[in-house]
Order: sequence, then structure tokens, then C-alpha cells
Amino acid sequence: MESRFHGNVVVTLVYLLGVLLLSLPVAYVGALLVTRQMRGVGAIRTLLLTPWVLAPVVTALLFRTLVDPTSGPIAGLTSGSLVSSSEGALFVMIFHGAWRSFPIEMLLLAASMSGIQRELYEAVRVDGGSRWQEFRGITLPLTRPALMSAVMLISVFTLHDAESVYALTQGGPGYSTEASAVRLFKEAFLYYNVGLGAAIGVGLVVLTAIILFVLSRVSRRLEADVG
Repeated sequence: MESRFHGNVVVTLVYLLGVLLLSLPVAYVGALLVTRQMRGVGAIRTLLLTPWVLAPVVTALLFRTLVDPTSGPIAGLTSGSLVSSSEGALFVMIFHGAWRSFPIEMLLLAASMSGIQRELYEAVRVDGGSRWQEFRGITLPLTRPALMSAVMLISVFTLHDAESVYALTQGGPGYSTEASAVRLFKEAFLYYNVGLGAAIGVGLVVLTAIILFVLSRVSRRLEADVG
């Protein structure tokens, strides 16, 4: 295997794992918030959905402006541009991906939470249970199908995310943020190396299929445990 392609796969997996680890907890908090009966929940829901509605290139350029060393508001917190170092660029890429991903996860989780009977929570409160016990004993188990659906959906989007990553870092510095989809875009549409681009595309499809297969097995096992 080409060493650069091996690095592309590693970056892709790190990107996917980072996006899921950052976005899912935020999605649960957002889902709990928008399913509560309170004033202004419609405005909150609209605000939280904004990252998903905006075009990926627009949000990527917004993030790049934020971390610009000369004019960005984060410039005073660092000695240089975050995207000029490998670790900083990877962090910004993951943070941007998670920020874009949590709204759709939140919607799926909120739809699942809205179907949970209120009596179950009332029973826990009568027994003196805490909010954490409500979440661990009721919300989390009953939203596992929606959770796995969200993970699968975001996995597909993240694995094939070329436009926002390229707009944010161009795969640099070096190849530190060059995910497989970005490499495919470069080879096929910038360098016109269609054969290599097609080969990378096949590898990306295989990687996606493997990840979805593993996630589907995990989902079935979780459903069996709940049942």
C-alpha cells in the first residue's frame, strides 16, 4: 500500500472518530433541550440547526476566518494560525466537522425522545432518581436505535467529506489533514490523474462498507440486548 494513501486512511479514521466523539454528546444535550416544553424552544431549535443548513464551504471559510492569525478573533489566543500546524489543523478540521454534524444527530435523537412515555421519568423521580439516572436508565437505552442511525449517517457524510476539509485546510500542512476524500478530489479534479482517483474512490467505498457493516452488527447486538 502506498504510504501516502495509508496516511490518508489514518487521517480519515481519526477525523471520523473525532467528529463522533465531539458531536454525539452535544447532540444529546441539544435533543434534551429542544424536547423540553419551554418558551422559545422554536428559536433555540432553529439556532441549533443552523450549522447543518449552511453550505459546507461557507462554514469552512467561516472557521478559517476565525483562526486567521491577523484578523481572526482567536488570533490573540495562539502564536500563529491554528491551521498552520499539523495538530492545530487536524483539531480545527474535527471541530468543524463535529459542529456541522451535531444538528442532524440532534434531530434524530429528539424524534426518538419525543416518543418516550413521560410516566417512565415520573416513576424514576418518585423513586428519588437523579437526572443522570433518568438518562442512563431510560433515555439512553430507548434512543439507541436513533443513536446508531445517527452514527451511520454521519459516518457516511464524514468519510466522503472533501469540500469542507479542502476549503478549510487543503489537506495541509503537508498531508496531515488529507483525508481519503480530499486525496480523491485532488487526484481526479486538480491533477487529472483519473485512474489513481478512481482507485482511491474504490478504496473509500470499501472502507465505508466495512465501517457500516461493523456499525450494523453493533446496532443489532444492542437491539438484542435491549430486547
